[in-house]
Amino acid sequence: MAAVSAGGGSRLIVVFCLACVFATGALACRRSIFQDEGAIILNFAAGYLGFFAPLPYYDQAAPPLAMAVLSAFYSLEGGDLFLTRFFLLLLCWVFFAGALAVALRTRDTGLWYGLLITLAVRPILLYATEIKQYAFEFIFTIVFLMMHLARKGDYSLRYLALFLALGILSIFFSFSSVFIILAVMFDIVVTRESRGVRLYWAAGAVLYCLVWGAVYVVMVKPMIAFQFINYGKEYAGLTLLNVVRNGDLTSLVIMLKEVRGIGPHLFIVVAAPVLLIAGLRAKTPRAAPILPRWGEARSADHAAARLLVWVCGGLGLLNVLGIYPFSTTRQMLYVAPVIGLFLGWLVVRMLTAFGLRPAMRTALLALMIAPAMLYNLGVAARTSYVKTDVWDLYQFIKQHQYRHVVSWVIFDPTLQLFYGTDPDKTFEVKGLLNRNSAPNLSVAELKRRLAANDDDIPNQLWSVLKREEDFRAYVDWVVRRVTRDDVTLIATVEIFPYQEQQLDAALKAAGCDGRVVFEEKAVKAFEVRCAHP
Repeated sequence: MAAVSAGGGSRLIVVFCLACVFATGALACRRSIFQDEGAIILNFAAGYLGFFAPLPYYDQAAPPLAMAVLSAFYSLEGGDLFLTRFFLLLLCWVFFAGALAVALRTRDTGLWYGLLITLAVRPILLYATEIKQYAFEFIFTIVFLMMHLARKGDYSLRYLALFLALGILSIFFSFSSVFIILAVMFDIVVTRESRGVRLYWAAGAVLYCLVWGAVYVVMVKPMIAFQFINYGKEYAGLTLLNVVRNGDLTSLVIMLKEVRGIGPHLFIVVAAPVLLIAGLRAKTPRAAPILPRWGEARSADHAAARLLVWVCGGLGLLNVLGIYPFSTTRQMLYVAPVIGLFLGWLVVRMLTAFGLRPAMRTALLALMIAPAMLYNLGVAARTSYVKTDVWDLYQFIKQHQYRHVVSWVIFDPTLQLFYGTDPDKTFEVKGLLNRNSAPNLSVAELKRRLAANDDDIPNQLWSVLKREEDFRAYVDWVVRRVTRDDVTLIATVEIFPYQEQQLDAALKAAGCDGRVVFEEKAVKAFEVRCAHP
């Protein structure tokens, strides 16, 4: 990448952004737990060796060493949620500070600016403090990208050995690192001039694939088995192959929405007019071309642009073939650094081409990145990035001294965690589900169990009862758990409007009346009273 300036102005921009990021992350640590996090925390009971096998609860799957680190952070202060998030924030912040320091030392403005653009992506800050594996995924992405982009020329056998060792280690922290590693190695193989370098990096890529394949068969595939068994149909729908074959435009909209989430939107909104105005005011002819000439395309200076093509093109091809679904933003978050580093490369190329003075270039770099950093800080101050106010719901139950509580399917893992670790609980909970990982029951079998009032209902029911008319069987099962001679609270998380209508109808059919007594983000509590025992 071209260098603009790595002087005092650059360091000030980096320090300002790191301060904003730390403050934003610290504010985000205050948020309540998310249901997937509750499921992960319950799986900490599996222990270190258990992390290398299929996780026992809620069909969860996570790399074993990521689970080990998360479990260690959670255990340090006896399960304190805020401190667990804060330890994760410190890990990510120190890593980014170190990466930025390396980038500044290389005097590669595109590299350090690309890292700042990555930090401007709001989900990066959200998932940097989430008790899941996603922080490790984007950390390892940046490690391998920087091993290529900051190295510039030394691709010796010793360096290859280090790269392979870290690549193999990363399998146990991040299942997605394979896509970044192979893209980097492919770029080295196709762009290096030395035939020897190309050959032994190609051999290294083959060796890595063999090791990765063996680890996948022995460890990863069994760990993610329930993900494919229970949710494979949903995942398969989120591919372009499905869209083309079945004309499934709904799936296309979902994919576009989720992929959009990994982009630095606010940065682009601010940078586009700034660069346009700078380009219009620039002298002609330009000091340098914005895009490299074809003969220069293999240069190490342009690796960030090539990596965008290799990573996004490769994932796009896998999606077209129906192999790799685009299901959630967090699943794709490891691609955000690839986009950020490309944009850093492109912005620096443009500023260089416009022939602006160094002081003006530095000022524009600050102007383009600051709004996104300050906006993220403001959002965190207002909302803490809360997804669901489950902790407030639990505290409401305790403060109002309800004695009888009926759970709701999405609340299940979090309520099991809160209830199981609360030494001062004063109420009973009904309607808790079987937390064990297991294959889905058929719709007919699950509805039969619900109708028979079986207490042993699997937690996977949310993925089985997809149709509204089928879900009613679960609602009726919930209502049958209401205590008729006393007040009961039905505590729900992410209840859909049609489900709320079904709940109201089922309560009335049972001779009961329910009213909303608590509502915050994505949570509702219904106080239920019945006319007769």
